Amino acid sequence: MRLVSTAWIPATLEEFELETCLGVHVEHGRASAAHPLTVLVMEGFAKITPRYAEHLAAGHVRLVDAGAATEALAARLPGLAGIASRYDVLCFLRWPLIREMLAGEPFLHLDLDLFFQRPFAEVAALFAGRTCHFGSPCLVAVSDPAWLDAYCEAIEAVARDRDALEAAIGYQGHRRRARIASDQDLLRGLEQAGRLGAPGAAALRRDHAVFVNPLNPPHPPGAPPIVVARRDGLDLFDGRPVLFWHLQNSFADYVGRFLCFDLWRRRRRGPPHPPVRLGNPVAALRPSAENVAFTLLDQQARQQRRQAIAQGALTLDRILGMTAREPTDFLARSIATRHFVLRGEGRALFSAEHWWQPGVFAPLPEGATAPPEPQSP
Repeated sequence: MRLVSTAWIPATLEEFELETCLGVHVEHGRASAAHPLTVLVMEGFAKITPRYAEHLAAGHVRLVDAGAATEALAARLPGLAGIASRYDVLCFLRWPLIREMLAGEPFLHLDLDLFFQRPFAEVAALFAGRTCHFGSPCLVAVSDPAWLDAYCEAIEAVARDRDALEAAIGYQGHRRRARIASDQDLLRGLEQAGRLGAPGAAALRRDHAVFVNPLNPPHPPGAPPIVVARRDGLDLFDGRPVLFWHLQNSFADYVGRFLCFDLWRRRRRGPPHPPVRLGNPVAALRPSAENVAFTLLDQQARQQRRQAIAQGALTLDRILGMTAREPTDFLARSIATRHFVLRGEGRALFSAEHWWQPGVFAPLPEGATAPPEPQSP
């Protein structure tokens, strides 16, 4: 089973790496010669330098120029541009692109901000023969080409006449958007209408802790708090290994904020700072002073990074492997991801003392700053 992802480079290569974490996959070391990560670059391939490509290839991350194929698909489906942002148009187009470029080969698609705990060889074996997803296009396994054909046909239908497609499937929208404007909206709408069959991931959920957005781990009302631990370098929720960490926008923001505050706390003089519970980072759900302040801080830090890139002070070589020197460095996704995924930092976040929603996680042991790593049996 081929492991594949898609990417595009709208601005500088340095900003791309800071945002997508592609180089972190090299350091993570889950890909191999037998099970590489193939990345179809839909836009901006000419910006990739030989040095960057060689660095990625050394970690079995292979880049493929898919620009011409993407342009041809966009010309064939012009209606998408009228209903979606450029980002979401490319998200729609990645599915017919994958179908065209993989020509029926079974694959596992993962977003670049998604990191498995296990090596890709084990992941490929785990998903072999499956056609499934977890309610989001961030991770989709396709062994049955008919599933992908049906999804791509629906994308073409959206491009032709969104009104008709929404009426046909009885689309009701969701709390943040009333119309289909992304591949995730479409996937959920088709699934709810029974057009794509069941997600088919029940067995994986039984044996693993799975959450598309870790900000909202499954926790039924009245259930006991989740106990978090680490064993042999693996994160466990209630004894089950976390299948993957998805450092998507809101969770990456939350991790970055926690690490930012934690570094400030550890550097300050005086008595220990009491535990702080940061709120949900989605401003639309929680329009708080905290969210406004962090948003402004993030904008300032982002602008400073762009200036440093333009002045040649922040190079791609420096960004690859870059760790936080100042608290606000954690507001860059790739830096927060490197500390969280590679260094195992920030696990104290999953505790009653720090998590945004009370009652979800168990308290930390007395005097501890992170969940314990139990002894192997």
